[in-house]
Amino acid sequence: MFLTNLGIPVSTTFLILTVFAPENITDMLIKSLSGYGVAFVTAILVYKFATKSLENKFINTPYKEPPIQWVTLQWMSTAFLWSQWLIQDLANIFVYLPRNLDASMLFFSIFVMLILHAFIFYINGGEIQHIVTSKTNTQDIRSATIVDFIYGLILLLFKEWSNIPMSTTWVFIGLLAGREVAITHNSQNREMKETGKMIFSDVLKAFAGLVVSVIIAFGLPILDKMISK
Repeated sequence: MFLTNLGIPVSTTFLILTVFAPENITDMLIKSLSGYGVAFVTAILVYKFATKSLENKFINTPYKEPPIQWVTLQWMSTAFLWSQWLIQDLANIFVYLPRNLDASMLFFSIFVMLILHAFIFYINGGEIQHIVTSKTNTQDIRSATIVDFIYGLILLLFKEWSNIPMSTTWVFIGLLAGREVAITHNSQNREMKETGKMIFSDVLKAFAGLVVSVIIAFGLPILDKMISK
């Protein structure tokens, strides 16, 4: 929470699961960095070739009221993305609960999680939301819909690839980075240098969260032994 309030994206996968299974940190790190790379390249290809003219249209009409079709697609893309995100990240939450859950405990834990998410929506994401809102036209629901679909599809791909947990945070940052590179390359009014600084800043923040996660993962057992003596 401290890092999030500073606007640093923290991977709950590394922060939590490395404490319970530190021997898997290498596999999780490889899969997460692969996710960043795949998302980065995919976003460049999609926004450079597939949706170039469409995204330019969105950027040039930011205040145009979107038709109802886009609102429907936004709900669909959000539902799809949430399903894939939950599949990846539910282990980070339920690892604290008993191995065998009855229906009441399951629904109660989901209810608590939804209440917490509702609070996050109420405060508009807090400081961490700046990473999203600072990117080109991401507050336009048409642009956000495409981002959600691509993000969800990449998470689906990695879910089918292996059962090793991965950082969805790194995938999202890679997607936004590749998108910015493509949009900057398509635009005549932007410099790649500024985009590079933005991408480096996001990666540096995510890396800081990763370092903290690793320190906690390996530091807690040492602290436990010191206390137990």
